[in-house]
Amino acid sequence: NAGQPVAYPDFPIAAARAAVIVARISPGSYFPAFPECAKPDIVCLDPPPFWFKARLESRVFGDIESGTITVSTTSHYGLEALERAGTGPFLIALQTDGKQYRMPRYAMAELTSDRKGRLYVLILRKEPIHWLPCSVSELRREISPADFPDTITLDAGESAHFADRSPELFRKSAAGPVPRYAIAVADIGAHLKAMAPDAVQMACTKS
Repeated sequence: NAGQPVAYPDFPIAAARAAVIVARISPGSYFPAFPECAKPDIVCLDPPPFWFKARLESRVFGDIESGTITVSTTSHYGLEALERAGTGPFLIALQTDGKQYRMPRYAMAELTSDRKGRLYVLILRKEPIHWLPCSVSELRREISPADFPDTITLDAGESAHFADRSPELFRKSAAGPVPRYAIAVADIGAHLKAMAPDAVQMACTKS
């Protein structure tokens, strides 16, 4: 299922299964623009939808094949945003009809490993993770900087974007702000397996 797709998958979300994976990603290419964007009285602010490849490292939730899959998605920032993304791994939410895979808009987060190799989502914003059930964000726990490598320290640009907006989520250090909270991927997996959300229930709609 890792070949180049020809069209953006349009299966209904009500019939889709939800899954969450840990994967490494590599950019693919753009699909044709949505048909409505070709209408003369319509201005589309997004680039066309696109696809990327995801090489699975682990299954967090859902029944999904191992190996490399092709994932389709949309974004205001386009495929170039994935090309500028970090090396990962990433936590990715998926919707699937059993044959095709679709990532809800922006439903991914780069993961950080502690010194024992356990994976975490660092909490950089006060808003819940919008592409997981709201209750997942309640799993956050305070972390010790000593348990993580120096890479969790924010640089100046990240500090201006995250720490200046939500200073209560960070500790100060000589090297820069350090996130105070994180959610373990293992805890996310256990929570989702107990909750068993479908694709509609996966998103957090809390304002």
